[in-house]
Amino acid sequence: MKEKIKDYIHKILCIYQRIKYRILFYDLHIDPWHLNGTFHCRKYKIKTLEIINRIKPDYYIDIGCGIGEILNKVDLKTSNKFGFDIDDKLELAIKRTKPKFYFSSNKIQFFDFLRNNIKGKNKKIIVSLLNFSHNITEKNLFKYLNTLNQILGPYILITDSIFDNSKEYKYNHKSFFDKQEEIIEYIEQIDQIRSLYCISFNNSVNK
Repeated sequence: MKEKIKDYIHKILCIYQRIKYRILFYDLHIDPWHLNGTFHCRKYKIKTLEIINRIKPDYYIDIGCGIGEILNKVDLKTSNKFGFDIDDKLELAIKRTKPKFYFSSNKIQFFDFLRNNIKGKNKKIIVSLLNFSHNITEKNLFKYLNTLNQILGPYILITDSIFDNSKEYKYNHKSFFDKQEEIIEYIEQIDQIRSLYCISFNNSVNK
């Protein structure tokens, strides 16, 4: 019964967010996906936030962060949350949400920022990579994850894999994620088109 009530609340908030963002970003011409795929409309975003809150990291990094909905909801200091997205048009949209995180659309600048701002040993770090890897090759995905491993040391990755029959995306990377040694959590079907992984990278990323 509680789950049904939660689902109902999320559906109402989903409609509210879609209307709100259409008004807030009416003149920015951002990708319509960001207006439709809002936090309460996507179960994988809701589950990602639940996992983050359960693990309680010291730092949270969202690659492919969109307008930063998950980042804004994570209970950490602004200086401990970092968002990256290749769509530079999102910077103006993010400013209108009064962001509580650092954002960059420049990959080199973003990685340099992480090097300079994540301090201390034995810190618990979560990286999310949602709706980002489906249009990049496995080779480039490996480069991203390995670079993060070199910069951050051990970290926990939350990511999704798209089913083979989905026509919207080029790559699903399921076999790549299945090869990783420390899968903390795996949800086979979080929604109609994807699985969700939570993976610990302690030393290296397996090819």
